This record gives sequence, C-alpha cells and structure tokens, in this order.
Amino acid sequence: IGWRSDIENVSTDRLQEFYNTYYWPNNATATAIGDFDKKDALALIRKYFGEHQSSKNDIPDMYTQEPEQEGARRTIVTRTGQTGVIGVGHKTPEGLNNDTYALQLLGKILTEGKTSRLYRRIIDPGMATSLFMYDFPFRDNGMFITYVFLTPDTNHQSVEDIVLNEYKEIIEGGVSTQELERAKAQTRASVAFSRDGSYAVASALNEAIAIGDWTFYTTYMDRIDNVLLEDIHCVAKKYLLDEKSTTGWFIPKKEEST
Repeated sequence: IGWRSDIENVSTDRLQEFYNTYYWPNNATATAIGDFDKKDALALIRKYFGEHQSSKNDIPDMYTQEPEQEGARRTIVTRTGQTGVIGVGHKTPEGLNNDTYALQLLGKILTEGKTSRLYRRIIDPGMATSLFMYDFPFRDNGMFITYVFLTPDTNHQSVEDIVLNEYKEIIEGGVSTQELERAKAQTRASVAFSRDGSYAVASALNEAIAIGDWTFYTTYMDRIDNVLLEDIHCVAKKYLLDEKSTTGWFIPKKEEST
C-alpha cells in the first residue's frame, strides 16, 4: 500500500479526491448470499443502494502496465529478527489467463504437503521450519513466489540453490502423473473447504469478481481438472526463468546484549 511516509503525510484533500473519483455505485458490487427470496432481496438492494447516484464522470481506466523485466533482481534486508527467510518470485499473467490453472497446480506440486518436492528437499533435512507458495490470481499481473523460513545457521544460498534446481528439473523434465493428480486432489479439497458457509461463498465469489469475471468462481475446478502434464511443463518453461526472477533474503540481525 506504499511507504509509511505516504500514509503519514497524505493530505485530507488528496484522500477526498480519491474517494470522490472512485467510490460510486457504478464502481461497486453488492453480493447477497443466503436463504432468501430473490425478489425481496433485490427490492431491499434497490431501496438502500438505489438512493445513491452514479458518478457524474466516467470512472478512470487504469492505464499503467508492468514493464517487461530485463534481468534478475535481488534484494537483501538485514534487521533484528529471529528467522532467516528466502523469497524467490517470478511474474505471472493476469488471473483470467489460461496459464493460471497450471501455475496453481505447479505451486502445490512444489510446496503443498509432506510429499511435495521442496518439502522433501528442504524441510525433511532440517534446513527450514516451513515453506509456502504465494500465487494468488489478480486482475493484473501477479507473482509466483516460494517462501522458505530457515532454521538457525542454515545458509541462504544453499536453500535458494535447491529451489532453483527444482525449478530447473521441472523445466527440463516436467512432473509425473502422480504429482499432477495429487495436486488436483489437494486443490479439490482446499476449494471445498474454502467454500464452506455463506460468508466463504460470498468472499470467494467477490474475489472472482475482483479478478474480472464472476464465472472464475464457478468454472475454477473444471479448468483445474482439465490441466495436462504438458501444461505444467509449459508454464514452468515460460515463467520460471532466471532473467525474470526477483529474489529476496531476510537475514536476521541478532540484538546485542547489554
């Protein structure tokens, strides 16, 4: 959301200008989930939301686009902390891109559960306490990031090398049918759990709307089930490139005893 100084120093006038530009009924979505009569619900929505006028001016389109990355990027943060962390990220396309589904499964193959590739290579040998994949789909471009939380005295570079070597193996040889089917089963279970209850349904549906199409919610598992082995291989070769990577290390600095 920006630097701390942005939040501390932004003027009330600028906040008001932003609010007056974007906060209008024609730039919002009302979602109703539950056991109710549809006519009654629509009547209530019209009553309480219909009294607000639409914006007098068109809502501005977002025209800024992410430039093509031209080389690997690295950053190191050193400050007081307990646990070393590595993050290896690669840019992904907008959420509605067909590659999204293969990337979602690839993330599970790499980090989901004790049988995942990186768990067996990093957690089992005691090099890290945990790891997870961040690959949430958005309306715009996103990131496919492997985060690893290291055990004390584990070398950052050695773990980064393991992550990148695993990427390389998949780029060169793909994944197995067993890995793909396990990832699909894991996705099926997590989706079912995430949609348990009316609030969860509303939340997931709203995320799909924010991505750009509410049918992303209704078709997600069908699209996941249709992912093939070659699709996993293809997205690995397409997105997990060294020159397109952004790598961050967090190196904890021990507090000096007084």
